[in-house]
Amino acid sequence: MNLIECDFTVVNNTFIKNTAYYSGGAIFYDLYSPKGLMSNKFSENFAKYGTSIGSYAFTLKITGNLKGDEIIVNSGEITQDNITVGIYDQEGQLVKTDSSNEGVFFTQDIENVQIIGNTKVIASQGIFNFEKIKILGRPNYTGVISVSSSIINKVSYQLVTG
Repeated sequence: MNLIECDFTVVNNTFIKNTAYYSGGAIFYDLYSPKGLMSNKFSENFAKYGTSIGSYAFTLKITGNLKGDEIIVNSGEITQDNITVGIYDQEGQLVKTDSSNEGVFFTQDIENVQIIGNTKVIASQGIFNFEKIKILGRPNYTGVISVSSSIINKVSYQLVTG
C-alpha cells in the first residue's frame, strides 16, 4: 500500500509469512503512520529492512559508542571513537538498505568552530561512519555540529511533525 495523503487505521490483524523484496514485509507506508499498528500481530514476515513494518528515512541519530544528542570533545583532539550516525524510519528501525546516500558532518558556526577530517561519507547499511574527525573551537565554547543527508526528505518530515 503506497498512499500519500491518507488517514487510516490498521487494528487487530494478523500478518503471517508476508514478503517484500525491499521494505515492509507486511506493511509499508511512505508518509503518515497508520493508527493502531502495534495492536496487530506479526509473525515470520520478511524484507531486507523492516521485517514486518517499513517506512521511509525519517531521522538521523548518533549510534555506536557515542549515544545521545551530545558529544563532548576537547578542541584540537581527534575523536577517539568513530562518530557513527544511523538512518532511522518513523518506527525507530535502522534503514539498513541504504548504502548509497551521502552524509555530511558540518557546523553552521564557522566563525567559532572548524571541523577537519573526512566530513563526507557514504552510508553503509544505513550507517554513516565518520572517522578521525578533529574539531577546533574556542576554549569553553559550546558549538553545534550537525549531520545531514539528502535521504531525509525535509518536506515529508515537516508534514508529519507539523
